Amino acid sequence: MLAKSGSGPVQVILVPMTVHLSPHGQQLLEAALARGVGRSPEEVVERALEAATGVAATLSEEERERRRQAVASMVAFREEYHLTLGPGERIQDLIHEGHKY
Repeated sequence: MLAKSGSGPVQVILVPMTVHLSPHGQQLLEAALARGVGRSPEEVVERALEAATGVAATLSEEERERRRQAVASMVAFREEYHLTLGPGERIQDLIHEGHKY
């Protein structure tokens, strides 16, 4: 894997690591997986570490396309079944509500 630094590409060597979680940590991981925070335990841990360090994740083009397709699928479903939000409800409010959990 190559990463860029201020002076040019730098080779990064990834070393496999075993992490032991407490029962509470296991519950948190399982809950995150159930909510779709990640597709694997490794992805959930990676996202948690990015959040803890303030590093924004850079999405791969594959992940961006997967998300675009998911949104397009939801829009098509809404249009097919003529779904609307209730009076005074906004998508933005629902998004923020989802971030609470």
